[in-house]
Amino acid sequence: MALALPPPLTRPASPAFGSLTAYLRGTPEARQAIRAALGVRTHPAPAPLRAAPQGANPGLVGTAFDYAFRFLLEGLNPGLTAVKGALIARAAALVLDCERTLAAVDEAETTLQEVAGGQPFEARHAHAAVVLASFEVVARTGRFAELVGVVPGAAREDVLGLVQAIPREAFRAERQLILNPRFAAAGRVGGADADVLLDDLLIEVKATRHLTLDGDYLQQLTGYLVLDRLGGTVGSQEPVRRLGVYYARHGVLQVLPVKDLYRPGLLPQLVSWFDESLPRL
Repeated sequence: MALALPPPLTRPASPAFGSLTAYLRGTPEARQAIRAALGVRTHPAPAPLRAAPQGANPGLVGTAFDYAFRFLLEGLNPGLTAVKGALIARAAALVLDCERTLAAVDEAETTLQEVAGGQPFEARHAHAAVVLASFEVVARTGRFAELVGVVPGAAREDVLGLVQAIPREAFRAERQLILNPRFAAAGRVGGADADVLLDDLLIEVKATRHLTLDGDYLQQLTGYLVLDRLGGTVGSQEPVRRLGVYYARHGVLQVLPVKDLYRPGLLPQLVSWFDESLPRL
């Protein structure tokens, strides 16, 4: 028997969570609504592990690869003006010594800007990406200040391996490239950090060794899709029509057309459910 969406929640006066991830984790009714709207889950085809973990902190490596990936996408799309969000690493200046933090972040960004300009990705670029990741950890958590600028060799090599596994042709845009896209309605869930919008394809990057379409990935991507439907993506000229998961350790991009991902007629109902359940901006 088909699942039905739960009744909308009582609209709160203000967001109760600080991010989309936290909202979904803390709101079982939202997760239930998304599960009811989703159709059959399709996993990617088996593929070999192309970038095995090197033993570094997975969170640090994942964040560093996010930075490396975004700058590389700029380099892969030289005729396209990329819309870029601010570097979250820069916010560490609010916690640490301001001048030293901004100088270190600027230096790392300048190094990675070489990749955005089309230069090959090398070890020094991986080093810079890990530096930015170390500052972002502090910006997000307020902790681990003693580790900013520290670049373990295993983390640098891991980022290099992940970059080498990228299938370049899969990430060439035709119309638009938006890095770290922002959603006009994100404030209604407390905030949302997406990875990449390539034309009408919204991509979530996962540096996991498991080549499986995890239910949490679909929850997160659906949350982004709902926010896009509620207010659009800042700087985008078209709605999201495809969702994607990039399994970075396998070099596999799984593309999920929105029209095939949800049960017939349920996506508009899901968007309405969130619209009625979330606080107004």
